Amino acid sequence: MKKKIAITILIVLLTVTAILLFITLHKDNGVSQPADPVPVSKDVPVAKNEPIQFEDPEEDSRPEYTASDYVKCNDYQTMKDEIQTDYKTEAISETEEQVSDAEITEELLLRAEEAGVNTNKTLNDQDAAEISGQKYQTIDEYRAYLKDVLTQKKEFSKKTDMFYSFIERIAENSEQSGIPPELEEYEGKYAEDQLENRAKMLGFSIDSIKESGEYDSFKQTASEQSSEDLLTELYIKYIAEKEGVVVEDEDINEMLEFYTDIYGQTRTDIIQNTYTPYKLETEALAYKLINTLF
Repeated sequence: MKKKIAITILIVLLTVTAILLFITLHKDNGVSQPADPVPVSKDVPVAKNEPIQFEDPEEDSRPEYTASDYVKCNDYQTMKDEIQTDYKTEAISETEEQVSDAEITEELLLRAEEAGVNTNKTLNDQDAAEISGQKYQTIDEYRAYLKDVLTQKKEFSKKTDMFYSFIERIAENSEQSGIPPELEEYEGKYAEDQLENRAKMLGFSIDSIKESGEYDSFKQTASEQSSEDLLTELYIKYIAEKEGVVVEDEDINEMLEFYTDIYGQTRTDIIQNTYTPYKLETEALAYKLINTLF
C-alpha cells in the first residue's frame, strides 16, 4: 500500500511538473527547453577528449531529413536580428551583475558534499585540493575558479533563455507541417527513454510502477514530453540549416568540457543523462547554435 501511495504521489508530481513546464516554456507551440544536466552514474569514468562510446551506437541512428521541408518561416532574419538586439540590450543592462560570495560558498559546499568532504567545518586548502582533484591547492584559488564558473554559468543561462525564446518566436510565426516521418518512428523510443530515466532519477523501477497500477498515467506523461522534445529538435535543426551549422566531434567534446566545469559533473554523467547518441548530438547542436548566435 505504501508503495502504491508513493507511486501515485510521483505521478501527480510529474503531471504538475509537465503542466508548469508547458505553461512557462512551451506556451502554445510545444517547444521544450531542456533542464540542466542531472547526474546519473559515476561508475565508468571517461577521460577528457576520450572517444565517446555507446553500447549500440547504431540503435538510435536515424535517417537524415531537411527541417526546412517542414518549417516555413518568411521572417527568420528579422526575428534573428530582434532576438540578438534583445540579448545585447539585456547584457548591457546587467553588466554590473556580479557573483556574490554567498553564491560561491553555496557552490563550494555543494561540490564538497558531492566529493564526500566534511562540510561541518571551515573548509581549508587540503579540502580544496581534494574537491578539485588536486587541480587547485588553496581554498582561495578554488573560490576564484568557482567565481569564474558561476559567471560563465549565468551568462550561458541568459544565452540559453534567449535561444529558446528565439525558437518560440519561430514556432509562433511559421507554418509547421508536422513532425517528419523520420522522427515520428522514434517517438516511442523517446517516450521509453523519458519513462525509464524519470523513474530512475526518482528512485523507482518500471516494474514497481507497473505493479502500482499507475503505469499508464506515468507513460502518458513521458509520451507527451517526448513529443515536445521531437518538435523542439525540429526547430533546432531548422535554425542550424539556416545558419549553416553542423556538429563535429570536437563540438561535442567542447560542450562536455564546458558542462563538466559549470555543473561539476563528469563526462560520463552528462553522456548517460542524454540517453542516446542522437540526443547527445542534438544537444551539442543546440550548444553550438547558442554560442554562434549570441
